[in-house]
Amino acid sequence: MPHLSELVTIGAEEGHIVLSSPYHPDLVALFRSLPDRQYHPTTRQWSTPLTTLHISATLQKFPAAILSDSFRRAMMHEAAEKDALEQDAPQPDDIALPLYPYQCQDVLWLRQRDNAILGSEPGTGKTVEGIAWASAHLPCLVVCPAAVKLNWQAEILRARPQDSIEVLSGYRPYELSGAQWTIINYQILNGRTDRGLATWIEALVGKFSSLIGDEAHIIRNFRKARMARAFVTLALPSPRCLLITGTPVVNNPTDLYPLLVCTKKRPHTYPAYLSFLNQYHPKGRQPRNLAILKEEISPYLLRRRKGDVLKELPPKRYKNISLSLDPTHQKLYVMAREDILKGWAQELKDPIPLARRRFAHLGHILRMCHLSSMGKIDTLEELLHTHTEERRKVVVFSCFLGPLDRIYNRFQHQALLLTGAMNATQKFEAVKRFQEDDRILFALCSLKAMGLGITLSAADIGYLLDLPWTPMEKIQAEDRLHRLSQPNAVEIIHLLAKGTIDEHMLSVLEKKAGTVEGVMGEGSSQWAVLRELENILARESPNPQVQAALNLQRLIPEN
Repeated sequence: MPHLSELVTIGAEEGHIVLSSPYHPDLVALFRSLPDRQYHPTTRQWSTPLTTLHISATLQKFPAAILSDSFRRAMMHEAAEKDALEQDAPQPDDIALPLYPYQCQDVLWLRQRDNAILGSEPGTGKTVEGIAWASAHLPCLVVCPAAVKLNWQAEILRARPQDSIEVLSGYRPYELSGAQWTIINYQILNGRTDRGLATWIEALVGKFSSLIGDEAHIIRNFRKARMARAFVTLALPSPRCLLITGTPVVNNPTDLYPLLVCTKKRPHTYPAYLSFLNQYHPKGRQPRNLAILKEEISPYLLRRRKGDVLKELPPKRYKNISLSLDPTHQKLYVMAREDILKGWAQELKDPIPLARRRFAHLGHILRMCHLSSMGKIDTLEELLHTHTEERRKVVVFSCFLGPLDRIYNRFQHQALLLTGAMNATQKFEAVKRFQEDDRILFALCSLKAMGLGITLSAADIGYLLDLPWTPMEKIQAEDRLHRLSQPNAVEIIHLLAKGTIDEHMLSVLEKKAGTVEGVMGEGSSQWAVLRELENILARESPNPQVQAALNLQRLIPEN
C-alpha cells in the first residue's frame, strides 16, 4: 500500500531504526509485522534494530517512506561494515572442518587482530571460529562455564584432531601437562582463597600465547564478582585475547566495560571506569551516546546476526554437548548399571518368558536413562540461564516428567509445561501462551505430548535432555520448532552424558534414521532399538555371561 507508506518517516537513533507516522490501523499492522519491533508509547514511535536484515525488511514494507538523513548515513555505515566482512576468504588450511563462507570471512577478520570480541548471535558457529583464531597462536587457554568444558574439548578434537588437550578440574592447582589447549571453567579459576590456598591464576598466568573467554558476559560485573575479576587478571598480561559472547552489547553500556578492559581498549583503572560511566551511562540517568559507543567498538567487535547469514545455514542443525553427570547421579548410575548387568547374567541360569523379559529389560534401560537425565539438570539450568539473559525462547524435551518438573520449579515464572496429562484445550492454551507471551521463555515438553498440530516456532533452539526410542519420535519433536512459520534456522542440541546410555542411544537412532526402514518401518521400533542397546551393553560388560544369556534366549528376534 504505497499511499500509506508515504505517511511514514524512517530515521536512525542509538543503533535502532525509528519509524513514525500518523495513526492508521493498516500501518500499525505493518509495523507489527517488522522483525524484533518495539513500540514506544511516550514518543508514539516504533523501532527495530539497525542491521542489514532489518533495513531490508523495513524498506520492503515501506517503499515510499520518507528517509531522514540519519537513516541514510546509517545505511551507508552498515553497507561499509558488510563489505569489510564479505571479502573473499579461503578455507583455513589448519582446520579439519569445512567452514561456511561467512565463517571463513570471520576467521580472516579475527586473525588480523590480537584482541577482539566475537559477539555473533547463538547458532552461528562462534566456537569453531574461536578455535580457528587460536590455532595460529598456540598454546591456548580456554576459560568457559563448567557446562561446556567437555563440549570445547570435543569441538577442538573435531577441528584439530592432532592437538593435545588438557581439561582442568578442582580448586587446587596441579602441574600442567604442557598441552596445546588447556580448558578451565570460570567457577574454579579463583580457587578457594577463603582457605588460604593457591589459585589456578598463579599457575596459568603467562603460560599461554592466547586466551579465549567463552560466554564472556559472565565477566560483566567485574567490580564485584570474584570469578570475573579472576578472568580480568588473566587477560591483562595475555598477549592475545578473544572474548566470545552472544550478547556483547546490552541496554546497560557499563556491562561492556570489562570486555573493553580484557581486549586492552580501555585501561583497568577506577578513574577510567568513572569516565566511561559519565560518557555513556551517568548515575541515575538513561544510557546515552550509544551511537558513539558503537563507533568506538566496531573496529574490534564482530557480530553476525543469524538472519543475515541464514541463506548459508541449513534449515535444521544438530549439536552435541558432552557433559558429566552430577556426582550423586553419577554414583547412582554406575550402581544401577552394575545391578542390571548382574541381573542379566543371572538369566542364563533362570530363564524367564520372552515377553516378560523384553519388558523387564526395557524398564532396566529406562531406569538408566532416567538417572542420566536427572544428573544433567544442573548443567541444563546453567545453559538456560544464558538464554534468560538473551531473552530467547527455548524448548526442552524429555521422556520423563521428573526432570521437567525439577526444571519448571527453578524457572516457573518464565516456563510452562506441556505433558501428556493435559487435555487438548490445556495444550492449546499453553502453546498459545508460549508463542505470544514474551515473559515465557521456556517450554518444557514431554516427548509423548509432541503430537501433530503443536507449533512451537517462537523458539529456534531445542534441547533434548534425553532421547526417544524411535527416529520418528525424535523427528516429530524437532519439527514442533522447524515449521513453515519458523523464520530462523533451528538448532537441535543433544545433551549427552559421557560414559552413559546417552551416547549409545544417539548412535543407534542415527543408524536407524539412515535407512528407509529405520524411519518408516519396523526397523525403528522400540524393540529393535532395545536389541541394539542390549548388544552394546553386553559387549561392554566384563562378564561374558551377559552376552551368553542374550544369545541363548534370543530375547529380541531379528524379524
